Amino acid sequence: MNAPFLSLVIPVYNVGKYLPRTLGSALGQTFRDIEVVPVDDGSADDSREIIGTFAARDSRVRPLLLPRNTGSAWARKAGTEAAGGRFIVYMDGDDTLVPEACGRIAAALRKEPVDLLQFNEKVVDETGLKDEAYRNVKRYLRTYIGRITSDDLIRDCVVTEYIPWNVHGKAFDAALAKRAAGRMKDSHIVMADDLYFFFIFLYYARTYRGLGGKGLYEYYFGRGITGRETLDLATFGKYCRQYIVHTLLEAFLEEEKADEKYFKSLRFLRGTLLGNCVQSYLTLAENDRAAGYEMLMGYVKDGALLDAAIADRLRPAHRRTGPEKFRGFLHKYLPKRQERMLKKIYKKL
Repeated sequence: MNAPFLSLVIPVYNVGKYLPRTLGSALGQTFRDIEVVPVDDGSADDSREIIGTFAARDSRVRPLLLPRNTGSAWARKAGTEAAGGRFIVYMDGDDTLVPEACGRIAAALRKEPVDLLQFNEKVVDETGLKDEAYRNVKRYLRTYIGRITSDDLIRDCVVTEYIPWNVHGKAFDAALAKRAAGRMKDSHIVMADDLYFFFIFLYYARTYRGLGGKGLYEYYFGRGITGRETLDLATFGKYCRQYIVHTLLEAFLEEEKADEKYFKSLRFLRGTLLGNCVQSYLTLAENDRAAGYEMLMGYVKDGALLDAAIADRLRPAHRRTGPEKFRGFLHKYLPKRQERMLKKIYKKL
């Protein structure tokens, strides 16, 4: 049996409500040279049975059934290592692809192979609010239409925010993806798990291209852990845990004996992770704040740093400090062309 051109890797955890539609969209692609690798991460619902039903119908489904819940980062790693395609497209277990998605992705990669291809996403608002959080996600997920060849794609993609760090909406060179997955350490992560893999992948990658046109990946905002206005302490704990991604990536760079420029980029991203955690902390009910603070301190381990981050987040947006203020200004006030120009300047600061 010849290896497929594309592998669709789908970590699955308790998404039985949405999974038939997700798998149906993957198998319903007009481009047929694919395999679908759903990785059940110890689901307690009927997700595993649904995967079995689809696998019985279509030989292109190659399920992986993990014996226990390991977290989305480790499930995605398992799927990556099992994938047989030349390129890998990652999906969430509650999202979908439009029918022509794989055909357009394959055509672009056959015409011009690159390490990383990004394509447009359609953000579907499941909350019905279309509020600021929804608009921020739409803005964040937009595709940079262009080409980048660089020996430091971490800086040129993620730090400048040309490219969002989520792994959906992209096609990855499988050999590099497997190399990156092989460097990941076993750790139960469900937030910023994309960043853990993506940072390592970009460390090895050299070429990027953004594909224009209609949205090929349908991201459902408001399902799962994202899109919530308020959090309970249990959910907040998952948000806090994203901070350990910094520690894991720091260990990776030390093992690689990496250049200081990569540590500089990681320090920048640490600020982003901390900002995400603090924003989540501020959604807690007042009577949960004390417990939430101690929970977050368990990861940050620096009271002065955490207090400063909370104080900064409580300021009006135009009075915040550092890269967050700069990015917010770019997103809100500048047209796209000027934004790109200023980002190039900011990158050199």
